Amino acid sequence: MKKLFLISLAGFLFLIPFTKAQECTVYFPTKKGEKLVYQYYDAKSKPTSKVYYDVQDVIQTDTGLKITTQQWFETSDGQIIDTFFLDYYCKNGEFYIDMKSTLNAMLSKYEDMDLEVTTKDLALPATLKEGDVLPDGSATVVVKNNGIKMATITNKITNRKVIGKEKVTTPAGTFDCVKITYDTDGKVGFVKSHAKGAVWYAKGIGSVKMETYNKKGKLESSSQLIKVE
Repeated sequence: MKKLFLISLAGFLFLIPFTKAQECTVYFPTKKGEKLVYQYYDAKSKPTSKVYYDVQDVIQTDTGLKITTQQWFETSDGQIIDTFFLDYYCKNGEFYIDMKSTLNAMLSKYEDMDLEVTTKDLALPATLKEGDVLPDGSATVVVKNNGIKMATITNKITNRKVIGKEKVTTPAGTFDCVKITYDTDGKVGFVKSHAKGAVWYAKGIGSVKMETYNKKGKLESSSQLIKVE
């Protein structure tokens, strides 16, 4: 009887990590080779750049799924610039978005320097419902050149609130989304910035649409998913 109990207990403990991984709702493609393409727009809805995300690898870790992606930008004249690698992952039943993605556009000018990156990644719980307040996220990058500190860049995303569920249609299709609003505060050296934003997430895809606004609530920029490959 004791042996049977120990075998049953071992089986139960073996299932715990697997169960937690299954509880995680993934907001990104999970098939290697899948690609997302986004079109970005300025305040007047004029197309500016495109951003590509390519799934490089998908593995199962002790804490859940881990998705490694490559991100790059395409300028309005078709030039490819600024390639980065980002991770999306599950941990303790929550899905996390790599906060480095919020700084990539700024970091391109420092690509030949040493970068020390510290992040608190954005968490998306398995269940999102209207009225939920979500944890803050942050990213700090210390830029050094030959050991000398050149600049510190920070970005914080706070006041994240689940507004509700909406259907969103883009050139890539129609998606069932959850809308989340937030505040973002950035700092490069002594220069500070503040904006408000909204993002629409779809399961298995991630961001479908995003908008940023200035302090007066005026639209500053936006993006939308235009292709899933």
